Amino acid sequence: MIHTGSRNESGHVDNLIDSPENFDQEFERVVGGAADNRAAIHEKLELAFADVELLLDLPHNTYEQLPTGGVII
Repeated sequence: MIHTGSRNESGHVDNLIDSPENFDQEFERVVGGAADNRAAIHEKLELAFADVELLLDLPHNTYEQLPTGGVII
């Protein structure tokens, strides 16, 4: 399991809750950065331990935009 944490980054997202367009953009930036961090760590692990199988790669913070315009966070 690789967990890189983005707690400091997520505060930027929290502050944009009343600005949906900015929220979406910042959320994608933070989630993308965390994915990049996990991938970099995975690469380092493969250098150290040879073939390391990736079973699942999911952020634990997600949101879904609803057809009505609302979101689930």
